[in-house]
Amino acid sequence: TLQVLERKIMQLSSSEGIVIVGFPRDVIQAQTFEEKFGQVPMLLLIDCSELELGRNLGRRERRMDDNVNGAHRRLALYRKVTLPMLKAFDEKNRLRIIDGDADEEQMVRDLKRAIYVETQRLFGKFEGLR
Repeated sequence: TLQVLERKIMQLSSSEGIVIVGFPRDVIQAQTFEEKFGQVPMLLLIDCSELELGRNLGRRERRMDDNVNGAHRRLALYRKVTLPMLKAFDEKNRLRIIDGDADEEQMVRDLKRAIYVETQRLFGKFEGLR
């Protein structure tokens, strides 16, 4: 995963950014990213209730483990492995939380706003995502 990511990042110009979905998932991936690229990335977390997670099981592309048992296993792994990393990023003020229980239009607005604020911080004036 990191090798594919590194190749993609190396192809970008210095004025381009990238949004990486589902990465990093744990402290080791986050530390490796920081060491490799010399920066602490901004993380966007779409945080939703377990009820909403259950509703989403039927609305997305199916995975082999898209069933109640698979969802419980992934949620347990998330709590054990990913939550500690998210807490560390939050302590560094590098975590933005989006309300995943909001309606889709509101979530998209919140995501765009969070990305816009981060690009402003990194690159200064940027008109692309208002």
